[in-house]
Amino acid sequence: MLDQTTPHSIEHEQGLIGSVLYEDDGHLLDEAIRLGVSVSDFYLPLHQDIYSLALELRKDDKPVHEADILELARRKKVQVEVHNLMEIMERTEIASVEHVKRFADTVLEKSKQRQLIRLGQEVAESAREGTPSGEIASYVDKTLQTVCEVGAAEFNIKESVKKVKDALEGEDSTVAIPWGISSYDSSLRSQGMRDGQIHVLAARPGHGKTTLALNIGGRSARDGFPVGVFSLEMGDDELVEKLVCCVAGVDVKRFEDKVQNKDEQARFDLAAEDVSEWPIHINDETNMTPSRLKAVARNWKRKHDIKLLVVDYLQLMKGDDRRAPRHEQVADISRNLKCIAKELRVPIIVLAQLNRECEKENRMPNLSDLRESGAIEQDADTVTFLYSLLKDREPDAPKERLRWVRAKQRAGQSFAEGVFRFQKNIGRIGDFPVA
Repeated sequence: MLDQTTPHSIEHEQGLIGSVLYEDDGHLLDEAIRLGVSVSDFYLPLHQDIYSLALELRKDDKPVHEADILELARRKKVQVEVHNLMEIMERTEIASVEHVKRFADTVLEKSKQRQLIRLGQEVAESAREGTPSGEIASYVDKTLQTVCEVGAAEFNIKESVKKVKDALEGEDSTVAIPWGISSYDSSLRSQGMRDGQIHVLAARPGHGKTTLALNIGGRSARDGFPVGVFSLEMGDDELVEKLVCCVAGVDVKRFEDKVQNKDEQARFDLAAEDVSEWPIHINDETNMTPSRLKAVARNWKRKHDIKLLVVDYLQLMKGDDRRAPRHEQVADISRNLKCIAKELRVPIIVLAQLNRECEKENRMPNLSDLRESGAIEQDADTVTFLYSLLKDREPDAPKERLRWVRAKQRAGQSFAEGVFRFQKNIGRIGDFPVA
């Protein structure tokens, strides 16, 4: 017995089937397939059977006609009778691609509603059975992605070619968010970070990866781009203190030790007023998982229209399935970060830690030095390392030098290297002033 309270529309299902069978050549059925209509999207079992038979005929490149449907039904012993088809076809006076789309939209929407009801029931049952919340959240997220994929925007080659042409001719209207460091931005293909991209910034501890990410995020927010920061290592108060000290140009440690003078305090207070108006949003939860990150990021996008995300840092994140091997967890985290970048149309700066080998061997890091991060290296659009060598720490070595090397850039000049000025006491990283 079918539940009449479950979302469905018999009229639209009949309209869709009548439309796809209206022309024998199958082009209207092709349109329904293109729109993502599957057998399970129909509520009435009879309609599922008819659509399934039509798909089988189309797959074999045979005419999609009522007589062929009935013949195939008899052969396969499926209960589809002449009067079933007559009832549907009598309602179909005319059919076109527009009719198929209109009926399909409703059929698909009702199908999604039913899937969401089933998902809610499954979640409740799993929770009652004691299934770990992380596993439930991961299942919900994957199911929602599947539900939402149907009816997604179709690729349009004309629009894509125009975007490429505009970008190459310098007329691209898409905004690239710069790092704000000229020597680095000039080496990027777009002079900045673009929507949907993953930018990995990796270093050994104490080499400025959080400082640089905070500098980029702060400059972006100052320039009017809302920024979301996931800080798994530092608390939100500590991050804000570092950011304000950077803007004020005052020594963070003097404030931590409570030995700042009046001038420093005045500069700090003035910077704090400015920073308090910037659109920066910080989440400092330590037990961050891909599902939780996606939920928070979507909320930020909906409420604040964020334009840039920062994740600090990758190796501190946990997979939704904590029983999985660590490399599988990292691969799942990486895949989800790429998905959220594309879904929300924002670039994401992902901080990562390097292993000790490059430090022990006193050399420039390479991609194999990314700790636990083979998957993120594959998904990344750029990978940049911050590092120093033993000679940089010698007494007569130039001060405030921080080496950088970009080991990967998708569809652009991969290798680039240089030196930043790292003013560690005030938390600033940038170019050295031109003499």
